[in-house]
Amino acid sequence: AHSLTVSAPTTVVFGDGVGADSLLGLSSLDVTGPTQIKSQAVTTSGTQRYRGTVALGVDDANKTKTLTGSTVTFDSIVNATTKGTEALAIVGNSVFNGSVGAVTELGALSVSGTTLFKAGATTVNTDATANTGNQSYSGAVTLNENVGIGANIVTFSNTLDATTKGTVALSITGNAVFN
Repeated sequence: AHSLTVSAPTTVVFGDGVGADSLLGLSSLDVTGPTQIKSQAVTTSGTQRYRGTVALGVDDANKTKTLTGSTVTFDSIVNATTKGTEALAIVGNSVFNGSVGAVTELGALSVSGTTLFKAGATTVNTDATANTGNQSYSGAVTLNENVGIGANIVTFSNTLDATTKGTVALSITGNAVFN
């Protein structure tokens, strides 16, 4: 497997938005600049890092974009292209350094591993208008900043903590389930 580092002054686009296309077989992926993910899946055996804004691209056949890696890090904002349509599934751990769905709400969001919301990740929204837009966090969730979550249902299946006791708050608009 090979590492892939992409640095571009314009938007990097993964996939063509038509059918089941995937980026597979990499040990790691590091993208500098804006990124649009149209492919069904991006899979690495190690880390993925998106240093610029990320837009989940339109693909009628594959509305859920699955990113698989040991840790998937977003240094900037993540948005859908069409409100409530494109969903993000992370298989592995995740780090959010920017808001999610603050401009264009995602269709859904799920993380199988741990989740860290860092200083810029103050808003995490999925579209709850059609009783969809659920969020699911299977691993431990840590807040490093005050975070507001908007969702139809948000499910926490593990611990929910702050990096420093008593210093941050979580507000949820929608229903919450703590397992």
